[in-house]
Amino acid sequence: MECDQKATTKGTSDLEGLVYSVAYDLSRHEDGPRQKIGVMYHANLKDEPRVIAIRPYTIEAVEWVPDQGLYYTSKNDVWQLWDSQGTEIDRHIKKGKEVICVLAWVPGFGLCNAGKEGKIRRSVDEKGRPSGGVIAERPGRVYSLLWVPNHGLFDAGCTPKYHQIRKCLDKNTNKTDELIAERLAWKRMNGESSYSLPTLCWAQGIGLLDNGNRTSMENIPLVRYLDEHGNRCAEFLAIKEGDIAYVDAYKYAHTCSLWRHKFGIDHLIKTRSVMAWAQVPGQGLLYAADYDIHRFIDENEQVVEEENPVLRTYPHEVSAMTWIGDTK
Repeated sequence: MECDQKATTKGTSDLEGLVYSVAYDLSRHEDGPRQKIGVMYHANLKDEPRVIAIRPYTIEAVEWVPDQGLYYTSKNDVWQLWDSQGTEIDRHIKKGKEVICVLAWVPGFGLCNAGKEGKIRRSVDEKGRPSGGVIAERPGRVYSLLWVPNHGLFDAGCTPKYHQIRKCLDKNTNKTDELIAERLAWKRMNGESSYSLPTLCWAQGIGLLDNGNRTSMENIPLVRYLDEHGNRCAEFLAIKEGDIAYVDAYKYAHTCSLWRHKFGIDHLIKTRSVMAWAQVPGQGLLYAADYDIHRFIDENEQVVEEENPVLRTYPHEVSAMTWIGDTK
């Protein structure tokens, strides 16, 4: 499989689209060693998606940075695949000690990364120059990193050592260490706690969302940890007749059975886990889960419940995605 060379030197309108990565499993035996390669696609949501990169390891994160280009992580490294004009340069930026899981662009500050090592670092500064320095250190793996304008840079983990949501930069990009919430967990029969994979998202008019407790092997609710004004809350998120409803998470944390609530509803998203989010003009807020990319909120900020996905990725799950273009 070869990269599509049409990816080089494009205008802004040609670059505009959804970039997402999937993992191809090349393992020959179920009980043998896992062998996965990362494949990155570009989709304008009109034509068939095209391959723009293939790497020997899973592509954990992708991030579009205005005026700089497209960045991604693979194993312990941060790379820049394209410049701002879509010319393929594949420039190596930084090598970490452990797997780098997530990227987040902070305007006026730079591109930040985090992962298995538990350290949140700056990869490049606001001018795109490689940068060093640790922003924050966590006791366990950081699985999610999200910049929210006017609020700050948030991170989250899901291991027994680190299963919180914290803020590591304030809205003015000053270092801070603010505990936002302890992520909800459920107890297994052996007494151990289980935490769903965190995928932080800021939804306009709703607030800071994250994967919640697993209600079954197929379904999870979402949890709202901050409201649209940045105030703390911890509520399961659900839909009743197309409208958003909030359920007291602490009251129902032990059962995670939303259908027992007075709203008489099941759960918001029928999936094992939301793997990635992207805000797309004309489409709204998209999420990736279970071999598909779906719409969660439309361009009018209304919740949608559509059975047909925006994009099919079967038989591969999306590990990360980002939108190239204006998000307003």
